[in-house]
Amino acid sequence: MISKPAGASQAQAPIETDPAYAQALESMQLGRWNEAAEALAKVDKRHADSPEVRALRQRLALHVSAEETWANDAGSRLPAVLRPRLVRVLLVANLVVYLLLAIGWLVASWSGLLG
Repeated sequence: MISKPAGASQAQAPIETDPAYAQALESMQLGRWNEAAEALAKVDKRHADSPEVRALRQRLALHVSAEETWANDAGSRLPAVLRPRLVRVLLVANLVVYLLLAIGWLVASWSGLLG
């Protein structure tokens, strides 16, 4: 005869009814990753072998990893103050190049080299 483990006689409530599970889901939807991790730790104590908990923990790890990666990428971009300045510098440089080309064409046409 197979014996039940200790505490197995009590029926465990479904994970969906656990308030900590609802809190973890809500925190993840709002992007509050630390709160979601804390709530998920509470759920994990009550429902250790639940596939829902494992899936939620993997989703949380994915979101945290993505946010850290995006935060690092954002730091490598130009600051907002320099962006308009860079555009202006490039526009002025472009204008100078076109003016030099136009002056060269005019000088060449006046000296009879083009025609």
